[in-house]
Amino acid sequence: MSAEQAVAWRRAMKRMVIGLIATSLKTGHTAVAEFRTHRIMALVRASNGHEAYLAIVAEGVPDPQVIALLLDCVPGVDRDDWQAEPSAVAGLNPGPGEVIWSTLFPSEIASAILDLDDE
Repeated sequence: MSAEQAVAWRRAMKRMVIGLIATSLKTGHTAVAEFRTHRIMALVRASNGHEAYLAIVAEGVPDPQVIALLLDCVPGVDRDDWQAEPSAVAGLNPGPGEVIWSTLFPSEIASAILDLDDE
């Protein structure tokens, strides 16, 4: 893959991730997209109206570098803030072929994502 193709691929992935998160924010449901040969999902959950969590689900993505890139596409979330599921925090269990990562999702990051999705 050329450098230009890699940059275009990353831009497309970031647009897709932002769109998925924005859709989940607006609907309260899991948003799903196909990206290349992968299935990517985003789910925003609010707990007691105070803390929100974001889960990113990757299905059919065996390469840890692609998963790291996927998580890096979420603006405002540091790589050290992600945790693998299942965990006691979000309580999600991966299905066959799925990898789930979750993080706390502050309202200011949610607002920024909705703004980016409108651009």
